Amino acid sequence: TRVLLTIARLQEPPFLFADPHDIGRGNRRFKGFVPDLVQKLAAKLKGYRYKIKLVTHGGYGVEDAMGSWNGLVGEVIRGEADVAIGALSIRPSRSAVVDFTTPIMQTGITVVMRHAQGDELSPILRPTDLASQHNISYGCIIGTQTYYYFKNNKAPIIVNMWRNISSSDDNFVATSREGVQRVRESNGTYAFLVESVIGEYLASQPPCELQVLGSLLHMSKYALAVNKNSSQLLKELNRVLVNLKDSGVLDRLRTKWWKRRCDVMTEPLPEVMLDRDEDDDDDDIDNDEEAKELMREHYLQEIRAKSSTSSALSHRTINHVLHNIHHFVVYLFFVRFSVNCD
Repeated sequence: TRVLLTIARLQEPPFLFADPHDIGRGNRRFKGFVPDLVQKLAAKLKGYRYKIKLVTHGGYGVEDAMGSWNGLVGEVIRGEADVAIGALSIRPSRSAVVDFTTPIMQTGITVVMRHAQGDELSPILRPTDLASQHNISYGCIIGTQTYYYFKNNKAPIIVNMWRNISSSDDNFVATSREGVQRVRESNGTYAFLVESVIGEYLASQPPCELQVLGSLLHMSKYALAVNKNSSQLLKELNRVLVNLKDSGVLDRLRTKWWKRRCDVMTEPLPEVMLDRDEDDDDDDIDNDEEAKELMREHYLQEIRAKSSTSSALSHRTINHVLHNIHHFVVYLFFVRFSVNCD
């Protein structure tokens, strides 16, 4: 007997597109990266068939004050879905309540913003540049990997950015589409912080007036989630996923669904490795090197601020400084001359 798997998924292009008015075609009404991947999985899994379930509330999954989870993670915990799949990031808090498969994709936090107009140069070259300016507000989607990274991180720059983000509810959006639309309508006064996999796709759709920074913050991984009691299913999913990865199938699916219709990526700049957030158990980060990079970025921010202030000095002040330097040099000359004479 074949086992029916209920696969929970959010409607998030290009992971999944669905016609909400056409419920008669079952799985066939869905298209995107997820349906293609599920078909590949089903073809190699023995004894399983599947049904895609569209989850419309709770997003990817957030734990409330009572310890209950909503969204995709909640569906898996309660047994209402066997598998959750999509832009679902691996987090320690989620790993405590569900099991994750081997990763299917890697992403990072990027910035989606409008292209600079004409010959104007954008002051934002990497995500952390947002911290040292006050003309562009910025925000993210509540409950996502990006949200918790900024909320929990203790690095000074990220703390500063979170203070700006959380200063107004208007900086938050409910969906990635809303975030990109907000950028398009802001005339350059709003930037959207989002996982690069999502931002790159949405910004590359016409009209082509958006850019995505090539420099990324906080690399993370997406994976499928299953119930803690589904060890056999987890084992079989991992076996097939490794095969799909090694054979290049995952890469081909990524290429198929992330076709760029606009040139949106900027050239990446080296981004600093920032402190881990409190909910990140990645032990591969070298804390000493991380501290050095934090200090480096902190000093860079100070230098930028001082440079901006220095540019406002009057010619009179500059001439006064040069005059004092001249007198000091003359003084040193006479001191040295006197010593030589002695």
